[in-house]
Amino acid sequence: MTEIIKVEDQLPVVFDNDKPTIRQIRSFIEYMKSRPDDMGKDPFPLETKLEDGFYYRTISIPKGYCVAGTIHLTDSFVMLKKGRVMVAAEGEAKLLEAPCMFVSGKGKQKIAYVLEDIVWTDIYRTDAKTEEEAYEELFTEDYARLDRDDYQYALEDIGMSDEEAKRLTESDYDELTENPMLELRESPIHGKGVFSKVEFMAGKTIDLARVATTNKRTISGRYVNHSANPNSVVKSTGSVVYFVANVNIQPGDEITVDYRQARHEALKADEFCGR
Repeated sequence: MTEIIKVEDQLPVVFDNDKPTIRQIRSFIEYMKSRPDDMGKDPFPLETKLEDGFYYRTISIPKGYCVAGTIHLTDSFVMLKKGRVMVAAEGEAKLLEAPCMFVSGKGKQKIAYVLEDIVWTDIYRTDAKTEEEAYEELFTEDYARLDRDDYQYALEDIGMSDEEAKRLTESDYDELTENPMLELRESPIHGKGVFSKVEFMAGKTIDLARVATTNKRTISGRYVNHSANPNSVVKSTGSVVYFVANVNIQPGDEITVDYRQARHEALKADEFCGR
């Protein structure tokens, strides 16, 4: 667990929306960290066990507390053995009542508000030899690490080596154009990244990526980084490939895309041009 606070008489604001955004989740966790009653990590009874290739973490939390979890790097199997709890993550907020079991997907950071005393168990598959190794393998508090890990999987999926991807990024043959609504600077994900200087509402075009007839990329087409939870998608119309916001993007946000999806659209544009 990341942070735990006592909440008096009201649900956390993140539950006002049945589909909270990743920005709302992160903002609420920062709010939790800033409170003087922040209890830090794992103040309640926590049982852990590494056995037969599985890592078990069971925690008991009393009513009235709000808990922010770490980011899971893999899927996990969850058993709620006792109690009632509201759980929010990017794109979802729901009530869970014991007994229940479900699969929790990787990459999402969850916030839980305990309505009745709970006993919650997460179960992970791992080849780690120690609990310390398992924790390092399975959890992070850094979203950029999740994106860096998934980047390697994305390259495997599209059949490109890391060396080929680097050569493509470093190539300077492109007719690079500037977009006054975007800024190129150092990225916590990898190398340089493209950051928004304005707000882009979901569904709005962010920038051109590439024109297949000339095979020229823009700065966005060259430097937008991969993410396991991207805030944009790539679309193609004929030979033109461009970025579109799939969530509301705020000034200062890094523009990200799933390279698998981007590759699919780029190939469609190439096919249109007869390549």
